[in-house]
Amino acid sequence: MNNQEAVKIIQGKAKTFSKPKKLAAMWVMEDIVSTDIDDWVETPIHESLKFFIDAGRHVLDKRMKKLAVSDVERRTFVDGAIGIAESMYHYAEMHHELREEHTSER
Repeated sequence: MNNQEAVKIIQGKAKTFSKPKKLAAMWVMEDIVSTDIDDWVETPIHESLKFFIDAGRHVLDKRMKKLAVSDVERRTFVDGAIGIAESMYHYAEMHHELREEHTSER
């Protein structure tokens, strides 16, 4: 499969996706084009998920600044919301580590 074929597959499916899944599809297609499908599929998923944490912090910080809350309340909310993304990252990282260990034992 080449980059173009991979992008077409995602584009075809993206029409029926929810808004968050469409956004994820956009990032997948961007990553495939910028890194090449062969390299992208070999990249451990936890490395790709780091982007979601940074993007989430940026969006939340930007939106929270518009609300009339204290800096402490804003930071507490942002840290809690991003904690979910960080958990996803660590879950994927542990999955990768266990997959590698399991594979090497065979």
